[in-house]
Amino acid sequence: MASIHYYLKGSLSEKKLNEVSKNDTAFLEKYLNTKLQIICSVATYGKRLKVFTGKKIEPQLWDFEKERANTLRYKKLGVTLNKFLSDYESAIALLTEQNENSGKLTNSAELRKLLPRRDDVRKIVESHKVKFAEHMERFLREHKTQKGFPLRPNTKKKYRTLEKYLAEFCIQERRNLHLNELDLDFISSFQNYLNKKSEKQENGKVESEIDPICDSTKAKYLDGFKTFIKFYQNPQRGLIPSYDLSEINISQGEGEIYVLPLKRVIELQRKKFSSARLNSFRDQFCFMCWTGQRFGDYVDMKKSDLVRDEYGELVWRLSATKIVHGKLLTVPLIEYAVEILKRYKGDSLPIPTITNQKFNEALKELGRETDLDFEVKLIQYYNGVAEIQTLPFYEVLTAHVARKSYITNSLMLGVPERIVREVSGHKDEKSFSRYVKFADRYKTAAVHFAYSKENVERVLRLIGEEEIFYDLPRDL
Repeated sequence: MASIHYYLKGSLSEKKLNEVSKNDTAFLEKYLNTKLQIICSVATYGKRLKVFTGKKIEPQLWDFEKERANTLRYKKLGVTLNKFLSDYESAIALLTEQNENSGKLTNSAELRKLLPRRDDVRKIVESHKVKFAEHMERFLREHKTQKGFPLRPNTKKKYRTLEKYLAEFCIQERRNLHLNELDLDFISSFQNYLNKKSEKQENGKVESEIDPICDSTKAKYLDGFKTFIKFYQNPQRGLIPSYDLSEINISQGEGEIYVLPLKRVIELQRKKFSSARLNSFRDQFCFMCWTGQRFGDYVDMKKSDLVRDEYGELVWRLSATKIVHGKLLTVPLIEYAVEILKRYKGDSLPIPTITNQKFNEALKELGRETDLDFEVKLIQYYNGVAEIQTLPFYEVLTAHVARKSYITNSLMLGVPERIVREVSGHKDEKSFSRYVKFADRYKTAAVHFAYSKENVERVLRLIGEEEIFYDLPRDL
C-alpha cells in the first residue's frame, strides 16, 4: 500500500526553526509569511515520487503534523485547500492500489493527471498577451443577465470602478492583473485590501487617499468580481481555471430605510416653487414615489409605454427587461401619478429626466427648499462596525428614497405584500422583508400612540363624558 504525505518545499526543520527564532526574528517573520509550494510525496513499491500540487501556503498557516492547512488560522480558504488535498490523496491511493494489484509501477505522469482538471494551459498563457482592460471591455459587451439582457449603464459604471480598485490593489501589492492569476488567493487578498480601505484612524483620517468604502459597497464590488470571473471560467472561453467561489462573501449589516411619509409626498407635490427647474425635479421625484421603480426605468420610459389594460385602467408597462412571474412588469398609475403626467402632456417624454448623479444633487436642494430637515440616523458599516451619524433628511434624500417610500407607504395603506412585490419587481424575499418589518413597526407605533393614556384622555375630553355606542349595528 502506498505511503502518501504532503510537505512544504523549502520549509525549515524544527531544530533550524528554534535557532532562527532566537537569533534572527526578522528572517523568521519573513519565512513564516512566504508562500511555499505544497509537494505531494508518494512511496510505492520502494520508489518515491514527488508531485507539485499547484498549491502554495505560508508556513504559519500550515499544520506540519497533520499535513494540512490550519483552518483555525487559515479561516477563509483552509477548508477548501484541505478538501483539495484530501481528494487528491484519495485519488492517488486508489490508483496506486490498482497498479500494485496488477503488478504495475506508478509514475509521476500518472499522478499529475490525477490533479483536478484545469483549463488548457496554452489558453491561460495566451491571456497574458491581452490587457485586462480588453477582457473587461469584452465582459461588458458580451455578458448578459440571468434573463439574457445586456448590462445597464449604471451596472457598467460599477464594473469600471471595480477595475480601478483592482488596478490600485495590484500596484500596491505588486501583483499582475492577468486572468490566469485571478485565483482564490488573489480574491482573498483583494478582499483584505478593500477591508483596509475601510479602516479609519482615530483622528478621522483614512489610510487611503480615496474615501473609505462601507461594507455594502464592498459586497457589491466583490459580487461583481465573482460574476466577472465566472464569465471567463465558462468552458467556451476557458481563460480562468474553475474553482469554488462560494466562500468569498462579506457581511453587510442593515442600514436605515429612509421614507418620505404620504403626507409629505402630497405636500411636496402641491408646493409651487419659483424655479421651473425645481418644479420639474419635484414632479419627477413625486412620480417615482407613486410608481416605485428604479431610476434607470424612468430614463427608459416612453409615452408608448403608457397604455390601457384590459380593464380600461391606465398603466405603465416597462421594457422587456422587467419580467415578473413570466409577465412584463406593469405599474398601475394612480391619480396622483396621472396628475403629474398631465403637466407634461405636450412634451416628447412622459416626465423630464436627468442623470442620476445630478438628480440626487438636485433632490438635496429641493429638500432644503421644502424644509425636509427633520433629523434621521445614517448607519454605515465598516468591517462590521456600525458608524452612526445624525443628519437632516434632505442629506439622505436620493432617487432610491422614492422607491422605498412607494413600497413602505403601499404596505402601510394595506396593499397586500404580494401585490407590492409584483409592482416593485422584488425577487429577493429577504431584501423585501425589511420593508414589511419597517411598515409593521410604524403601524405598531401608530396604534400605541392612538391608545396612549394622554391621547385617549384627550379624545374623551373632546367627545364629552358620554360615549354613544347604542346606535351601532348589532353584528359589530
